[in-house]
Amino acid sequence: MPLARDSALADPSVVRLVEELRRTGDLCPLLEMLNDGEAGTARARTVLRTLGERDLDLLVQIALDKLIDVHVALRLMLQGADDAQDGRS
Repeated sequence: MPLARDSALADPSVVRLVEELRRTGDLCPLLEMLNDGEAGTARARTVLRTLGERDLDLLVQIALDKLIDVHVALRLMLQGADDAQDGRS
């Protein structure tokens, strides 16, 4: 696996995205990659692996923050649906 790691670090776009993630914690650039099918998924995985190798605690924090965001959004959406249903009853 060292070869994959070395080639990821040799790819300036991977290094740029990892540094941007370290600076901002913003996953949006990786989400945009997913529009590129399997190649985008593989590239996003490479960026996340590289971030994990450089700063595992940050990778965990970014993942946890995103899980919390999704959890809160789902709860609000479900609450809104419940409120709308109660209004119709």
